[in-house]
Amino acid sequence: MPPYYPHQPPGYCDPNRWPLNPSFPNQPPMGYAGELPMQSGYLNQYPTNMGYQNEHPMNMAYRNQVVANPNLGGHLTITNIPRLQPPSQRFGQPQVVANHNFGGQPTTTNIPRVPPPSLKPTQMERARSQDSAASCKACYDMNPRLQPKPTIPPPDPSAINIGLQKFLKASGVCPFCDLLLRIFQEYVDGAEEKVARAKRQSTSPFVEPNAKVIIKWGQPVVIKFSEGIHAKASVAWDDRVNGDKSADPEKEVNQKKRLTPRVYYPPPILVYSPAGEGVKGWPDLGHFQDPDQELDDINYFAGKIENCIENHNTCGKPGGEILPTRLLDIGTGDGDVVKLVESDKLGGGGRKYATVSHRWCQDRSEMFMTLLDNVKDRYQGIDVEEMPQVLRDAIQVTRALGLQYLWMDNVCLIQDDYDNKEKEMLKMGDYYANAHFAIAASSSANSTKSFLETRNGYYAHQRFSFGRDAAVHVRLSGVEGHLSKRGWTWQESALSVRILNFAPSELVWECREKVESECGYELQGFPSLGLAIQYQDVEKPPLALWQDLVQSYSARYLGYFNDCLPAISGLAKKVHERTRSTYFAGIWEEELVPSLLWEATRDPMEPLPKVPHPIHPDTKKLMKCKTPSWSWASIQGWVRTSDARMGNSAKHAGSIGRGGPMNANRSFAAIEPDIRNPKVSVTFKGGNRFGEVTGGCIELYGRIISVRLTCEMKVTTGMSYFVGLPGNPALRQPALCSRFSPDTELEMAEIAHGWEYLTTARRTNSIPTNDFQAIAHCLLIGKASDSQGRRDTHDGLVLGRSEKNPRQFTRIGFFSFSDSSWFDGVNYDHVVIV
Repeated sequence: MPPYYPHQPPGYCDPNRWPLNPSFPNQPPMGYAGELPMQSGYLNQYPTNMGYQNEHPMNMAYRNQVVANPNLGGHLTITNIPRLQPPSQRFGQPQVVANHNFGGQPTTTNIPRVPPPSLKPTQMERARSQDSAASCKACYDMNPRLQPKPTIPPPDPSAINIGLQKFLKASGVCPFCDLLLRIFQEYVDGAEEKVARAKRQSTSPFVEPNAKVIIKWGQPVVIKFSEGIHAKASVAWDDRVNGDKSADPEKEVNQKKRLTPRVYYPPPILVYSPAGEGVKGWPDLGHFQDPDQELDDINYFAGKIENCIENHNTCGKPGGEILPTRLLDIGTGDGDVVKLVESDKLGGGGRKYATVSHRWCQDRSEMFMTLLDNVKDRYQGIDVEEMPQVLRDAIQVTRALGLQYLWMDNVCLIQDDYDNKEKEMLKMGDYYANAHFAIAASSSANSTKSFLETRNGYYAHQRFSFGRDAAVHVRLSGVEGHLSKRGWTWQESALSVRILNFAPSELVWECREKVESECGYELQGFPSLGLAIQYQDVEKPPLALWQDLVQSYSARYLGYFNDCLPAISGLAKKVHERTRSTYFAGIWEEELVPSLLWEATRDPMEPLPKVPHPIHPDTKKLMKCKTPSWSWASIQGWVRTSDARMGNSAKHAGSIGRGGPMNANRSFAAIEPDIRNPKVSVTFKGGNRFGEVTGGCIELYGRIISVRLTCEMKVTTGMSYFVGLPGNPALRQPALCSRFSPDTELEMAEIAHGWEYLTTARRTNSIPTNDFQAIAHCLLIGKASDSQGRRDTHDGLVLGRSEKNPRQFTRIGFFSFSDSSWFDGVNYDHVVIV
């Protein structure tokens, strides 16, 4: 064996011991035909020859060389390009080789192995992906197990991401890619233009159309198309859910005051084998029935309820001790009078009742509501002709399943009695948790639309050919529907024990142990489904579970921002009962430090969250948000909590689906607090400390620095925000600059302070039209690390001065610095954040 030189670069040989190739001084000599370790993480090496598949790239200049070919009995042969020795010749057998340093004459020598170079562990981890055994390198034969194994495990090992250009090129030879291309052309708007553009030019995988294919054995294949590998897969507009594909996707939706993405991509698409039919060449594909055309199959839910009560220990027995204050007595037959009753007159608890989750009308004047001036009449009876269609359907379903009582928020709560309504909201968590089942009218756009009508043809299945003589069924999945983005229905889904979900495409059963479609397949990867299972996660601490649920809730939409905290007050009360921790405007005192480190995020192609403007309940005029800026509830948009953040930087924001599950790689225990003596105070609008707030502040001692905030327009990312510190050449201190994550768009503001004006930054809903600079402050909250302990960061809040009191601060963003020198030598100071 040749000597080993650990301090020399790879391929080094002692010229006194081994003859060098004069044209390639840093490579092994011509007589060196040992093993070349490409598969061991050594980059820039020539490929290993596993049976004469690769030609030696370093000998292209040497022609007519004499080599020993084992396939010809070891006789000398003449070839233009000598090849590497096969694996059988690795162990030092005498071989005849042509050596340029000896005049090209054949010589006999032992062929030693090339010793691996000494590399640092960080370099050793950069192993290349293993070669795939799949026949198609684009889709890997729709088998995730055949994908090359990356160094870092993917978030979802059952998913394959395939760019349009890949499955377009392979569509002529691969039946899977051919099917994928035809599905893309059928369901994606503007597919013809996208395919033509893909044929003309190559694009980055971050912007080209992408197909995320989720494959699980015995289940339908789920396809999610998106504009770029990290973009949101599905944007469902209300008019599109109703089948109106001619709607303009650039209009504003639900008066959100923000534009939707310009490109429409359909909901997830299901591919499955028809029941009783096999698909040749695709044995792992699940076999399922097509959904019925009607949405009124009550027998399906009756069987599910019976099985859940008998066999699911987690779900428990129906009929709680606490009944709602008022219930609808619907009788047992079609001719019975429907009337409002007070539960204390029914003889105590233990009675079975159902609840209804539905979407209100945009104009509340059109809503069917119980008010102070009509509540007495409704105790006598309610005219069926006056009832909205959703209430009629709910009565029909409840009677068919053998129940006499029903609870519906707009009827059983007195909507214009604020004091009574506030007390009832505090109990709503118990109302849903104690109900026998909840009816989710997901297929109804509002309370005037029936959820028992014939299924929309938009979700009807189509038959696609596969291969030469097989076929599969393909259809859009409409299992989430109109309730999936509504803020109020989030708590209802999380606390209800059993949910009868009348979704646009099919019936969906949900309980605390299972989520299943009427077609028999399990529903996974839909953010709005399975919230009850997440809430029952007994292995996770309640406060850590709260962070995950807040992340899901903040992605939803509220028509009236006044309802942001009241809409989850029932769940907050239950968490308080389990932890006895004090609650402050969506944040718990026991976990105050990590709870402050929430981060505003967004999907690609969408703007930042908004500054909310609550509506006055009497004058209906817009008001200024009074929720303290340090609470995640002070902005209207999607936030990520500290315990669920994928990384320590805002750059990861686009890699997670909206409101969906995240891979948490940071825990509360990994955050080392840097603030001292924090004191929190909050003022409430009424007696419900879990409901609406009118103000609040945090007083603490921390290390705070003054920084220069810069807003710059970037071609690739749009408006980008930075904070920086000037350097000090005398002390050899370099200038520091870092990007940070703003809570909303920011603008420069001047605040009067005594005889002078201070320049600061504040939240705004207007996108800046020009670059600007302002003075801001960075408050260090704590030192954090990921779950593997590989990276430490210093996380905290970016603050601007308060307009009411310049001595106080308001939160405007979140930072995560990897450089600890930002706060070197900074003393602790008194800070007040409002």
